[in-house]
Amino acid sequence: APQTSIEQRILLDDPETNLTRLLFLIKGGLHQLLTHLAHRHQALASLILEFRLDKTNPQREIIQPAAPTLDEQLIMRLVHLRLESSPPAAAVREIALDAIGIRAHAEQLALFLEGSSRPLRAANEALAQLKADLGNNAVRKAVLRDAHLPEEQFHWIPFEKLPPSHPRSALKPPLQLIRRIHHQPVTIAPHRQNLRDDGWMLSGLEQGSVIRLHGPFVMSGAWWNLEVQREYAFAETKRGECLWLYYDRQNRRWFIQGAIE
Repeated sequence: APQTSIEQRILLDDPETNLTRLLFLIKGGLHQLLTHLAHRHQALASLILEFRLDKTNPQREIIQPAAPTLDEQLIMRLVHLRLESSPPAAAVREIALDAIGIRAHAEQLALFLEGSSRPLRAANEALAQLKADLGNNAVRKAVLRDAHLPEEQFHWIPFEKLPPSHPRSALKPPLQLIRRIHHQPVTIAPHRQNLRDDGWMLSGLEQGSVIRLHGPFVMSGAWWNLEVQREYAFAETKRGECLWLYYDRQNRRWFIQGAIE
């Protein structure tokens, strides 16, 4: 049967020299290629990698497995070995992947399509074992809700099963900050200086002193219950942490609400 090819192009925002980063990008493109081949009832016979380099000629590599396959891990091992022995001669601006496929056996297609759902089934089986061992409420997830105080803006519900994943593009992942919150706010040493001053030792030497403070951000309310008056701030420490603090006016105490990562 005549061999056909499927192409995938990956444009980089900035020239890339890191081999691990390049392999990560190639893996994402390869997964798309193998999916297209499987839907066409084909397996990969050859993978042509072409790197468009910065200020020099393109570099071309041909990866050929021992037999046509849809095994992504096997192909990535071959790609890894090739790039370790023959890395790009300069920074990479664009990656072109060209998959040459031939007619696949039914067994190969069944393994590929089954493999895509196997990790999800295994994860849900592991969750079921945890719930069987520790109780149905042992596995829960946080969901958002409307509330005034930060610690009240989410609650926990039973987690039934993992949904299918919908990964974002690896070309330019969005920058996301994670705000971790303590189950109970942590009391810290009082701050005797002005909030704009640095050098504050929050809780001993393990975190280091504060080098920069952002705030205050005043929050008040809940007058219908027990009124809350807080002054929030973000503290950057010498160890590179970003802690989420607040001063409780009623208690006249400082607390760590959580951290930003």
